[in-house]
Amino acid sequence: MLEKEDARNIKKYIVLAYMIFWLLLGLTGYMIFLKVPSYIQDIMKNVCAWSPTFAVLIMLKKLYPNITFKEYIKINFMKKINPMMFLISFLLQLLILVIVIIAFFLINNKPLNTLTFISISNIIPVFIITITGGALGEELGWRGYTLNLLQKKYTPMMAGLIVGIIWGLWHLPL
Repeated sequence: MLEKEDARNIKKYIVLAYMIFWLLLGLTGYMIFLKVPSYIQDIMKNVCAWSPTFAVLIMLKKLYPNITFKEYIKINFMKKINPMMFLISFLLQLLILVIVIIAFFLINNKPLNTLTFISISNIIPVFIITITGGALGEELGWRGYTLNLLQKKYTPMMAGLIVGIIWGLWHLPL
């Protein structure tokens, strides 16, 4: 059952996450208006995605008075991740990528030795933007805090639907 304090905290958390998001999104829009370089815009888009995590960090001592952020991560995520499944998932994605590349060359009747590679200096920024964007910044707040707390009162399906609506509305401006 969701206690009154938890209900108040979850409302405060959602409002704070939205406020941070809109502030950062407005700043990003202003930067786009000023025509700052596109890599700065990409960085700011990633920073916007981290607003749910920023809200958790700001409220962490109120939400979890007796634990550190590192413990919060362990409690909400590390016990739920099977390293072997993570590795299998990663390798499966890599295999699919290789198959797609080979299929592209076969379909277009091009020899594999015509494959050109991007320089590492071009890959690193894209890799950093990709790995730090999107879900990584959102999960700590929406799934780590909000979903887990709502599952105290609702079934996993209902809690997921509630978080899905909140999360979906949060994505609406994008």
